[in-house]
Amino acid sequence: MVGVAIYDILKNDSAVSALVGTKIYPMQAKESDSAPYITYQVISDVPANTKQTAALIDHYRIQISSFATRYDRAELLAKKAKDALDNHALESYTNDTHTIKVTSIKFDDEIPLHDDSANLFEIVQDYMVTAYITQKTFTDYFLPSKDLLAAMYTNLHAESLGNFGSWYYWSSSEVDADQAYAQYFTNGTVTQPTKNTGYSVRACRVFVTAAAGAYSLGDTGPAGGLICFVNDNVYYEAAPSDQANIDNPQVWSNVASTAVTGTGTAVGTGQDNTNDIIAQGGHTDSAAKLCDDLTI
Repeated sequence: MVGVAIYDILKNDSAVSALVGTKIYPMQAKESDSAPYITYQVISDVPANTKQTAALIDHYRIQISSFATRYDRAELLAKKAKDALDNHALESYTNDTHTIKVTSIKFDDEIPLHDDSANLFEIVQDYMVTAYITQKTFTDYFLPSKDLLAAMYTNLHAESLGNFGSWYYWSSSEVDADQAYAQYFTNGTVTQPTKNTGYSVRACRVFVTAAAGAYSLGDTGPAGGLICFVNDNVYYEAAPSDQANIDNPQVWSNVASTAVTGTGTAVGTGQDNTNDIIAQGGHTDSAAKLCDDLTI
């Protein structure tokens, strides 16, 4: 994961990007790309010895390779990489699952090489990196809308994924003052029970990536749940487990005979539905609140 920080430092350095653009790769370059380019890899990872608890700070040896068709150009690229990395100021970086706080980057040594088969010059540099890495906490859950719940059934449960029960699950979509939509996960039937009925609950969250294709249906998402719906670069991730089940069911809301009014059924309306259910006068307990309170 410390590679995220190395990539960001090099990518955002104007002198480096002037020479290679975005041609900075983990391990090896794309076959279609020509030199100059940079590759990086973690050579070793040594956790700090904290004796009594798991290490929070790790020490890494990172190898940076600068490639070019001429030695002087490889040397120049390596120098610019060193200028960007050596003694880099304290900074934090993130990926989908972790925060990486780099506390120290120190240049160690450098070796010039030549790849005869590719006819490329390579300057290999080693750096010692100290970083503090923490896992992200996810609190952005909501009760899925009718259509998103159907996607959970079709794309996960019907494919024997997600550890759902074969019982009824609540959606956040209201039918009227007394009823809301639910789905029977034994066969997929959509029902309209009264709001004071106790059913299962499975929360969901949504996140966006820079480009499409980062995840597919059924993949494990950043919070450890499974991807249940994809719309271009927008991904919906079901929580890893139920928040209520047949043995410990949850009513739709303790406000059982008053319309929320305006809840949607489409994918993308679940968060607003959840907010509106919780905001109802007299609300104290609901399937929506179970989801909104969830922290993973």
